[in-house]
Amino acid sequence: MRPIDELTVLVTGSTDGIGRRTAHDLAGRGASVVLHGRNAKKGTKTLEEIAQATGKIGCGT
Repeated sequence: MRPIDELTVLVTGSTDGIGRRTAHDLAGRGASVVLHGRNAKKGTKTLEEIAQATGKIGCGT
């Protein structure tokens, strides 16, 4: 198994609840995280919050 900092993980439902917390936790542990959600505004906000908390830079549309 590869170390977590070598993984890219897709988290669906990442703008609320368990998906949001999972995305945040994985990014905090060093994984690259791809966020997916139905609401672009909430997705951008989630991305910004995770980037600020973890120091990882991301981009989103």
